[in-house]
Amino acid sequence: MKHCLSFLIIIIMGLNSCMKQTYLMNIDIRKPAMVSLDPEVQRITIVDNSFKKKNLDPITSATIDTVRLVVANSIAQYMNEEMVFDTVTIYPYHPKPIYTYYEDDSFVELPLSKDDISNICTATQSDVLISIDYIDSRLKSANSSESFSRRLGSHISIAARLYSNSAELICPPIKLNRDESTQISITEKKDSIQNKSSKLITENAKWVADTFVKYLIPSWEQYPRIYYTLSPKEAKEVVTLIDNNNWYKVTSIWLENYNKQKKSKKDKIKYAANIALGYEHMDDIETSLKWINTAYDLLKENDNGDLTKQIKAYKKFLEERIKEAPKLKHQLKLDNNILQ
Repeated sequence: MKHCLSFLIIIIMGLNSCMKQTYLMNIDIRKPAMVSLDPEVQRITIVDNSFKKKNLDPITSATIDTVRLVVANSIAQYMNEEMVFDTVTIYPYHPKPIYTYYEDDSFVELPLSKDDISNICTATQSDVLISIDYIDSRLKSANSSESFSRRLGSHISIAARLYSNSAELICPPIKLNRDESTQISITEKKDSIQNKSSKLITENAKWVADTFVKYLIPSWEQYPRIYYTLSPKEAKEVVTLIDNNNWYKVTSIWLENYNKQKKSKKDKIKYAANIALGYEHMDDIETSLKWINTAYDLLKENDNGDLTKQIKAYKKFLEERIKEAPKLKHQLKLDNNILQ
């Protein structure tokens, strides 16, 4: 009888454990840019002030020309799509080859003079000038681990400077490097290799442009989130509401269950964390932080279990969001009471 009772308890505990589930989901969060431009900035102009060395081989020369065009146009396109500034345009600036300034063409950058910056900003009525002062791009071929193929690689490096219309440097130069590769067969035809090369170069250049824009404009990033359900009935209802993006209703359910929970502190912690998630999805970060602090205060001292680690990590992330909020609002030119 004793063995039967123990076996029954184990079954009940197992069923209870199966009813409680942890769900993983993603949330899109807008993160502030590294560089904060003045809120009055409306018009931005881009110039390609990069140079090529003389005596480059034709493939490298053509590759750099392609990258210069794609990077500048993509930066303008991506910044305009964000609609943070009125206009972002490209100014047709054509610097002389650098070897006309220096006999030694090991110099790879020649930043614009203050007169150049002032003249361009005046001509374009711009508030900020982006000067792309250095671009290098190379195609590389390397052996693959597979005998019937090899790797075709693309390397891109850029350096750009941001100036105000008073010709003052806004921040240190932004420097980016990117290496990407694709696999090609040793029997692949020349046309196919050329098409793959062109696609690789273009995609790599667009990645560089996209990354550059993130230095200046807040970007959307995806982060994992966890929520907990404590019964099959609750799970079904909650998952349906979340799938329909009804965060107000699902947060109300979690709040009601939190208030009803009197026995299990662990379940109360989970509901508090769920409520924090609900408010975060409704862009009420301050209330979200209050609820994760409630969950944190219910944790046992010296507990290092998975739930404790999850609560602490979420608390740290929300605290960081609160710190970043003023900077984000400033960059998006939002009212102090609005955060999207």
